[in-house]
Amino acid sequence: GELLNFVRGWASSLEATKIRERSLRNKKAMAERGDIPSGFGRYGGYVGLQYDKATRTFKHITGQTDVAKEILLRYAKGASCLSITKSLQARNVLGPSGKLIAHGTINRLLSHARVYAGFLKWGGIEIRDKVEPVISEEIASIIEKRLKLNREHSFGFGQRRWFSGRVFCGICGRRYVIQQRKGCRCNGTSNLNAIKCNSPRVPYRKLERLLTKALLFAYADEEAVIARAMEARENWQREMGELQGRQAKLDHEL
Repeated sequence: GELLNFVRGWASSLEATKIRERSLRNKKAMAERGDIPSGFGRYGGYVGLQYDKATRTFKHITGQTDVAKEILLRYAKGASCLSITKSLQARNVLGPSGKLIAHGTINRLLSHARVYAGFLKWGGIEIRDKVEPVISEEIASIIEKRLKLNREHSFGFGQRRWFSGRVFCGICGRRYVIQQRKGCRCNGTSNLNAIKCNSPRVPYRKLERLLTKALLFAYADEEAVIARAMEARENWQREMGELQGRQAKLDHEL
């Protein structure tokens, strides 16, 4: 029974892989023909644009398209994303979800400036004539350049710490938040464990020294390195033995 379940699971995973590959090939072929290959989310994909299934193109949404155009033009003229957000919220402008338009919605809209100029992209393939342009290609280029400059001049650009996402709290097991200015701490609470962790906040430099020292000790200790290598080899031999046993059973069944 266990062997039969293993074979069925393997066959199912192989079939699922083939279906995914076939689906991707079909979508790529559609994009190369100039057709839109996939769906665009809960709200049709973009603020002010709605996907029309009949014509397979994006059409303007009355009211929303004017708001999208205002955001794009104001940003191209030098207004900040935050000032645009506050201005629209003061006028009680709603987003696609029916709630007050949010800063994140405007950020996403600006990041798709080229779409509003009439150009879609799927898998690196540019699709034209499927979106009614809201702005010109020149304005879209200005917006993209501003966004690029903002990323490059942001505090965290190119400064990701080598141990970000790799440090976990020894008390609760949650991932550590790494902040150079405010210090490092665990996430405190999560959906899996509502009890707040009382682990202390550690200064960034102190945590960096402790981690560096621990890594140097782990890799400089000859006995520890040999022990890890032996453990890895034993695990590999055990896995190979299990695979060979399964293969022998399959050969016998066939």
